[in-house]
Amino acid sequence: MKQEKVIPMIYDRVFKTVLQRKESRGYLSMIISEITGLDEDVVYNNMVFKNTELMITQKNEKVKITDLIVEIKDNVINLEMNKNMYNGLFNKNHAYISKIREGLVLQGQNYSNMKSVIQINFDNFNAYNDDRIVIKFEMLDEKKGIKEGVDVISYHVILPNVKKI
Repeated sequence: MKQEKVIPMIYDRVFKTVLQRKESRGYLSMIISEITGLDEDVVYNNMVFKNTELMITQKNEKVKITDLIVEIKDNVINLEMNKNMYNGLFNKNHAYISKIREGLVLQGQNYSNMKSVIQINFDNFNAYNDDRIVIKFEMLDEKKGIKEGVDVISYHVILPNVKKI
C-alpha cells in the first residue's frame, strides 16, 4: 500500500490552497474571528478573496505577492505564512501592509473612508521569545496608549506556542 506524504500548511502553496477552498470557508472564518475579534458570521458571509499580486506603481519596484488577501466589509485582511525567520522578513511583511494600504484610496476618493488593513502572520518560529499564542501590534503612543487613528493592525500567531498546547 502506497503511503501518502502530508505536506504541512507552513508551505505557502499548501496554506493558500487549503484556506481558499470552498470547504475551508468556515475554518478560515473561525481563524480570522478568533484572532481579530470580528464576528464569525459577518466574516463568513462577507469574505471576498482578492488578488494577491499587489499593484506596481514604479518602474523598478519589486513585485510583491502576498499569501492570501480577503476583504470583509470595511477590512482588508492579509494572511501570511512565515515558514522561516530571516533578516528582513518583518520589513517585507510591513511592505505588504503599506502596499495594500496605498491601493485603498483611488483618485477622487476621501481618506476618511479607508478600509482597515489587518495582517495576520502565522510564524513558524518564536522571534519574540514570548509564551503568548497571538501578539497584536498597532500604532499607539507608548506612554499613554493613545491610538494614532491609523487603522493598521498586525497580528503574529506563534505556531510553536500553538503546538505546545
